[in-house]
Amino acid sequence: MTELKATRLMMLNWEDQKQGRFGRIKSLDLADKQVVYGWILPTKTAARVC
Repeated sequence: MTELKATRLMMLNWEDQKQGRFGRIKSLDLADKQVVYGWILPTKTAARVC
């Protein structure tokens, strides 16, 4: 587990990648302690964002 910069780009699924929809981690509207799985760009490394 590591800390991620809030400005990193992320996609939540492969459909987002096909359509070029990427968002910044800080733009995710997460509830307290909510977990989201996705891919961090540009490496497309799988990640869990809490």
